[in-house]
Amino acid sequence: MIRWWEFRRLHFNLIVGTTGLVTLVAMFLTAVVAETLIQEPIGWPDGMGIILIPVGVVGYGVGANLCYTAGWAVELMLRNWSVSKASRFAVFSFYAGMLFSLVLTLLPAIFTIVTAALTIHGRLTGKIPPPEEPYT
Repeated sequence: MIRWWEFRRLHFNLIVGTTGLVTLVAMFLTAVVAETLIQEPIGWPDGMGIILIPVGVVGYGVGANLCYTAGWAVELMLRNWSVSKASRFAVFSFYAGMLFSLVLTLLPAIFTIVTAALTIHGRLTGKIPPPEEPYT
C-alpha cells in the first residue's frame, strides 16, 4: 500500500515542481512588464529579498511532500476500519491532493498577474496615483 503511494511520489513532485517553475516564470515576467510600464516590479522581491526565493521553494517542496505522506498515513489508519474504503480513499485523495497542490502552486502567479494588471490599468488611466517617491 505504501509502495502504491511512493511509486507516484516522483510523478507528483515533477508535476508540482514544474507548476512551481511556471509560477516563478509568470511572476518574473509580470514583474518585468510592470517595471517597464509603471516602474514597479509587482510580484518580485527587491534587494536582498531575492535570496528568499530558494528558501520558499525548498520550504514549499518539503511541505508538499509532508502533505503527500499524510495521504498514505491516513490510508493506513482507514485500513483498520475498511480495506475497500481505504483503497477508494487512496485513489480519490491522490487525485484530489494533486489538484489541490496544482491550484495552490498557481495561486501566487494568478494573484500577481491580476494585481499587476489592475495596478497597471489604474496607473495608466490615472485612477491610481503613482507612489509619492519613485520605486527604487
